[in-house]
Parts: sequence; C-alpha cells; structure tokens
Amino acid sequence: MPQPPELAAVVRRANIDLATLGSDSFCLSVDCWNGLLLLTSYLHHGPPIRTVRYPLYPARYTTILPPVPQTSIHHDDSAYYGREFILKGGDDGLSSFYLALGVEGQQTIVDVYVLQDDIWAIYSSVASEFTGISLRLDLASLVGDGKIYTLAYVGGINMLIVLDLVSASLSLVNLPEEELQIRIWLHGVDGNNGAANWFLVNTICLREICANHMIPSHGFKDADVHAPGFNSEFIFIEADNALYLFYIKRKVLKKVYDVTEEDDYVFSVSPFMMVWPPKFPLMKEGRDLKE
Repeated sequence: MPQPPELAAVVRRANIDLATLGSDSFCLSVDCWNGLLLLTSYLHHGPPIRTVRYPLYPARYTTILPPVPQTSIHHDDSAYYGREFILKGGDDGLSSFYLALGVEGQQTIVDVYVLQDDIWAIYSSVASEFTGISLRLDLASLVGDGKIYTLAYVGGINMLIVLDLVSASLSLVNLPEEELQIRIWLHGVDGNNGAANWFLVNTICLREICANHMIPSHGFKDADVHAPGFNSEFIFIEADNALYLFYIKRKVLKKVYDVTEEDDYVFSVSPFMMVWPPKFPLMKEGRDLKE
C-alpha cells in the first residue's frame, strides 16, 4: 500500500520497543480495537502485564492495567475459567472492560468489570442456565447500546452471545450455516432479546475469487476465518498453509503470510486499523511532538 510522505514520521513514532514490556517475558499477545493496542506480556514469574498503547499518539492512553480478579466476589468466590478484555477509546478518554466467566453449581457466571480509578469494579453480573461456554478469543468483542456481543463455543457449537448490561441477562443466537462461500449476515438488534433475525446482505463465491486470482480453491474447503473487520470491510482467511487478506467490497484476495513448519498454525490475527488516508491534526505551537 503506498504511503504519503507525511505518514513516514508518524510510522516511525508509532514504533513500540517491546523490550520495555518486561525483560522476564516469554510470550507476547496483541489485540486491537480501532487503533488501540492491548499488549499482554506473559512472565516466567508473576501475573501477566497488560499495557494499553495508542501507537499514532504515544502520549495518549498509555497505561498498565492492574491485575484482574481471579474469582467472583458476588458468587461465593467461584473461580473464573475464561476471560476477555474490551477497550473503547473516545473523546471522554479510555474505557476498559473485563469479561470473566465462572461456574457455580449448574449455572455459568458472567461478570463484567470496568476500570475505575485503577480498580476493577463490577459493572454487571449475570447468572445463566447455559453451560459449557468457551469464549472465542481469536475474535474481538463489540460493545454498543448497553450490550456486549461476543462469539463463543456453547456445547461445542459456535454461537453469538448477547450480554445485556442493563437488564443483566444473557442470550444465545444461532449463527447461519455456511458453505464454500463468504456470506455477510446482519443481525438486527431489536426488543426480542437475541431472537434469530439474521439478514443476508452479501454472498461471495470463494471458487470464483480463487479463479480470478489464480489460486487453487481446494485448500479453502477447510479454511479458517480470522479477525473480520468492522463494517464487513475485510477478513483474514487461513487456508492451504497461508494467510490471505480479502477485501470484501473490492473482492481482492492477497496472500500476506506463509505459515512455516516453525509456526505450526495461526493462533490469532490482530490487524492494526486506522483511518485511511490518515488525517493528522495541526501541531500547536509549544506542544510535545509525541502528543
């Protein structure tokens, strides 16, 4: 992708020195929400260190998240077995959420924490009769209209979880069945609390796309989808020992990575997204360049 000259200085400034995240770390994971990065550094000793960075504006949202609760204080200190972080940045600052799953008897406990004054405080808590829930950590959750939308395996079936933070309720939505096609579905949000009102808005034949790009289609029969972009702009497809970036509107498929024997497989994909072409505010006299 061609880059305008004014972007070069910003890209250099956006570089992150991973050595500053802890010399004792042995593994690093990266998650992204609209330009915000959550860097999780796993240490040989002690809990992981989670750092929030905003590469385009290094002086903003640079913070280290405090350790998260490991048990539910509202449900007899039941231990959490699944967790996910959700970040949301805006003019009002940074909002950090922590979604945690636990089990109490025959119920699944879902606690949502929000970071307030450097302390994780309970925002909402749900006790659900659904069991066997395992979060899909390879896909980012969405927050909107007082609800959290996240994908999970429920009893081995891939489903959409809708968590209502206001009514403290949880509902499951069945996902549409798919073939050797890319189908873009819209799930309408209404008062039915997660009723299966899916609408098909686009269908793309993978065989046709592969033929247009002279790529064998047989490797896409067992393809995995990673990191679908917001507003259905793009997806990453893992197929035939390679990772492809597919631009949905332009129907352009591009190989971006070859999976080697050392890699074994693609665990997750965390694309860094920004407005393009970039629009940078004018520098104010006397301000720090990093701001």
